[in-house]
Amino acid sequence: MTIVNMDSIRESLHHLETIITAIGRQPPPAQKAACLIAQMPVEIVLLLAGDLPLENQLVLAQTCRAFYALLRRTRDARRTRKQHIHYLACIARDMPSHWVCGTCAKLHRDHPDDVPWTTLHNRCRLGWLWDNCVRSLNCSKIQYNHHHIQLALKRLEVLLSPVYGRCPTSSSTLANKGIVWPKVVGGRFLIFTKIHYYPDAAYSYAPVTPDNLDVKSLCQHQHFYPSCFVPTEEQLRSQTKYKIWATVLEAFEAGGKEVSGSCRQCRLDMSFQATPEHATLRVWRDFGPEGSPLDLDWEVFTNRNLLVTETLTVPYDEPGSVRRLYETVERGHD
Repeated sequence: MTIVNMDSIRESLHHLETIITAIGRQPPPAQKAACLIAQMPVEIVLLLAGDLPLENQLVLAQTCRAFYALLRRTRDARRTRKQHIHYLACIARDMPSHWVCGTCAKLHRDHPDDVPWTTLHNRCRLGWLWDNCVRSLNCSKIQYNHHHIQLALKRLEVLLSPVYGRCPTSSSTLANKGIVWPKVVGGRFLIFTKIHYYPDAAYSYAPVTPDNLDVKSLCQHQHFYPSCFVPTEEQLRSQTKYKIWATVLEAFEAGGKEVSGSCRQCRLDMSFQATPEHATLRVWRDFGPEGSPLDLDWEVFTNRNLLVTETLTVPYDEPGSVRRLYETVERGHD
């Protein structure tokens, strides 16, 4: 049960009365729609505000003079670095040309040349060294940083355009080509990646096999092995780290039919088709809403600290739902 501090309420009411009196001395403003929340009893408003995270209370305090007075203690409260970054993320949503940096905990102005497929990825000096990113197509030249998610709805046409390219691979016998296509659905930033592998003429058209595919960077929770290792049914039931590798092996046995899989520790769906002549990998990843660069939905894919990678998980209990969400509007990528 929440205990209301009556002294605090009386003090807040006094401040509110002072503001209302001051407003009464001014010429009547133009007629505006009534704010239902502002018309509620002060005690109720304070109780509702108290259930909000600190960063949201700080934003609420800036919406009007009445809330500014009522939430005076919130404005003066100390906040952690993480709370401050979440607060800046809330503020940046209404600033068309700014984004919040999770490295230096400041707002930065957007640059029109800052797109995932150029070398200009981050306007923050610290960000060049420490900012986590998603390398699509396993390629360092195509990097999605969290600020691209923040700016996606502000620069819709540019940042949601498809990117075509080739990815460097550890295999010396296969060529590849691919596409990366971001999309915002239901307020969530999704990225679809498709890579087509095929024999390279420079290597006498050596066949496609599990051993010469480079799929190791799909997910930080999954493990990949030589083709001679086939996980047992017991291993698949008890350990999620074999799920995608088992999907790859199954696809080679399926004679070109599409086989689907997913990671149960992050929101990732994938499918694989394979024959000795060619293979196609499709991956759908959900990076969450606009939010903060410290949100778990983002860090579960990008935090490369080996000490915490195993503990960074987002339980994924509906395999296939990320793919279905992405495909609610067809984009013609298949």
